[in-house]
Amino acid sequence: MKSKEIVRQPISKRIRAGKVILKPGEETGEHIPYKREELIIILKGNGVIIIEGKKRRIKTGDAVFIAQNKKHNIVNDSKKELIYVYVVAVFN
Repeated sequence: MKSKEIVRQPISKRIRAGKVILKPGEETGEHIPYKREELIIILKGNGVIIIEGKKRRIKTGDAVFIAQNKKHNIVNDSKKELIYVYVVAVFN
């Protein structure tokens, strides 16, 4: 997995954003966005997003909202790279 932050503190106090590239077979690993909401925008490729145990297919052009405190993981189960951008709103 390759990840590059685009926006972070101190540039913004409330928003973080970055670009992620998942090679075939890679995944982000299950995690929970405590005190934040997240938006995932798929730039290229296909895969699966699992939110609170529910699987959903994702593809180029899709946008997925992840609510606060929802456990999730993104899996590239395809034979090509999966590239996406995340935007996170951080709460106090």
